[in-house]
Amino acid sequence: MVFPLVMFLLLNQSPGTEEGWGIPMATDIAFSLAILNILGKRAPLSLKILLTALAIVDDLAAVLVIVIFYSSGIHWMLILYAMLPLALLFFLAQRGIYVKYLSIISAIVVWFLFLGSGIHPTIAGVLMAFTIPIGKK
Repeated sequence: MVFPLVMFLLLNQSPGTEEGWGIPMATDIAFSLAILNILGKRAPLSLKILLTALAIVDDLAAVLVIVIFYSSGIHWMLILYAMLPLALLFFLAQRGIYVKYLSIISAIVVWFLFLGSGIHPTIAGVLMAFTIPIGKK
């Protein structure tokens, strides 16, 4: 995570775009996974598992960077409103119920509520991902 950040800051000296320093933080492991995918069965499975685990940790850290450094003036009431459809979808997911259109509409509503709340809407996407059941029953 640090190497892409340092590269971005070294190569980007424009005052208008320096604020985007958090963007390259989550892309470093993705390139490694792409190369492993190209190598196919020639790459050891243990290396694929390790890089996938690192990618998950890397992405979670990047989301934390977004929350901490790119969010401002939090309006907690809008977050509370966003939790209502999320709670409903969490409940339905626990029961193995998935309604595509309800999820799409809820995702749009939650995204806009997070946007208006001052918390970066990327977090809404992460939370919505937890509401989608892994497999169909």
